[in-house]
Amino acid sequence: MKKFIQVIQPALLIILVLLVFYFRFDARGNPWGDGYNFDMLFTVVYTLWLSYETGVGRADTARKKEVSDVWTAVLYGAGQALVILTALWFGPLWEAPGPWHIAGGAMFALGIALRAWAIRTLGAHYSHLVSLGDDHRVIDTGPYRVLRHPAYAGMILAHVGVALWFLNMVTLAALVLALVPGIAGRILEEEKTLMKLEGYADFAKTRARLVPFVW
Repeated sequence: MKKFIQVIQPALLIILVLLVFYFRFDARGNPWGDGYNFDMLFTVVYTLWLSYETGVGRADTARKKEVSDVWTAVLYGAGQALVILTALWFGPLWEAPGPWHIAGGAMFALGIALRAWAIRTLGAHYSHLVSLGDDHRVIDTGPYRVLRHPAYAGMILAHVGVALWFLNMVTLAALVLALVPGIAGRILEEEKTLMKLEGYADFAKTRARLVPFVW
């Protein structure tokens, strides 16, 4: 199960993203006119990001850690899949390029950057699963100076960008009703384990989980 969540699940999503885009490419048309199709570029960048996440999961799989929960990871991964796959399957409300594409692309890029920064800051302590290693300690540098869970914040921000770029009501529903609740449930489950870590309770008192001054 650990390998499925860390490696196989994101690899399957890469395949599904490419298949859906391929089969829906002609039906969707090109809102960018006769020039380059930036929807295709967006999709390629998304699959490259998933490849990076797969590599991170593969590296973590090799480490021996006690895993306390897997099902919240499955639900959270399903929410992510619903957002990107519905975004590619259903036609966007946008009929032509506009500032919303700039805003969506910027959110997508910032979300990926925030998540990658968080993963890099945690280093060997990062995992796609809820686990504590023998040498685990509280990290309060990088984005963890401000947020408890910047990697999840980056995931949400990136998919807000996806939803804005490929705007349709089904994708918005997937974002609000599947991905965000999935991540929120994941965080609550994860913090049950993290509270066992020395110093985490004090760390949590001074930082929001995802959004400063909100939650």
